[in-house]
Amino acid sequence: MKAMDTLQIRIKNVAKGGNLVEQLGYAQVRCKWSVERLAERAGLDIRTVQAVQSGRGSVASLTAMLQVLAPDAERQEVAGSHWTYHKLKDSERDLRFTPPHILAALTAAFGPIELDPCSHADAPITASRKIMLPEDGLVAEWASEGLTYVNPPFSHLQPWLAKALDHFEGGEIGKLVFMLPASRLDLKDFAFRASNYATTVFLKRRFTFVSPNPRFAHPVPFTIALICAGCDEADITQFCRLIPGMVMAPQQSARDVNRELAQL
Repeated sequence: MKAMDTLQIRIKNVAKGGNLVEQLGYAQVRCKWSVERLAERAGLDIRTVQAVQSGRGSVASLTAMLQVLAPDAERQEVAGSHWTYHKLKDSERDLRFTPPHILAALTAAFGPIELDPCSHADAPITASRKIMLPEDGLVAEWASEGLTYVNPPFSHLQPWLAKALDHFEGGEIGKLVFMLPASRLDLKDFAFRASNYATTVFLKRRFTFVSPNPRFAHPVPFTIALICAGCDEADITQFCRLIPGMVMAPQQSARDVNRELAQL
């Protein structure tokens, strides 16, 4: 939750307050609920509720509390925090490739990239397998024991994140790094799936994507996040030595999540 303020993620229709912790407090007062009552309504442990109230809780726990305290809550757009997209220009704007220094840090920390499922002929990336048009990465099968790196179209994030998590949870890929704007961690697949077992790294320095169009050759106007699933803690630490980042640990292990999924 502390990362939400840092990364300019704002929630509206909750209650008054200078930050999300204060908003939750006022919303609880408005409902006249005790911590025990709030925990019961949200389906959470009391200690989990207290962690969220102190700014240390997970995104999934925060979402559960907001659903009962403020059902109409939604993310508030922050002016200038992201690029806007035009329907006819999305494909052109989405031609933004990961710069070589980021790719070098990824391979140094996590090993060679085995699969790039949404690649492009002009992208400066080396991978054992590249999926690129006319082959559709959202339809193709993903299989990789090593690193799968996904820099998806930012105008079409949800289906790419869902597919990446499907393949990781299904065991088809062993190690996943998924890039996205930090302000889009409001996606349900992150809140209810990835945040439970993946480590998220928020890059502290903004960089310039590689683009064939010089109009887009400027630093990104938002913070970039990397969702890292199946990655060792030591590897993530090594990456952050090369590319400074703030780390948000998962709520629980992938093994526990897979065990719960198997029981459904």
